[in-house]
Amino acid sequence: MTNETQTFTGLTGNFTTSYGYELSGRLKSVTDAFSDTVYYNNDAAGRTTSITGSSFGGVTSYAGDIDYRFRRVERHDVLEFGQLGRLL
Repeated sequence: MTNETQTFTGLTGNFTTSYGYELSGRLKSVTDAFSDTVYYNNDAAGRTTSITGSSFGGVTSYAGDIDYRFRRVERHDVLEFGQLGRLL
């Protein structure tokens, strides 16, 4: 989806949110109905490393220096048993 238009009870008009994507399909930016944009900045591996955008209260960097830690996944062997309940 690249655009989404909504109407709200009690408000006049339509409000459109636009979405920008990278070639990989990963979300790159979101622009609201007031033309304020949030950008998702990624490293070479495609992981988000910072989130920046239009100024809100003078702030343009919403999250930065996002880091990812390697997490070791334990390997569990699967044991197979034959029809007689013996380990294969």
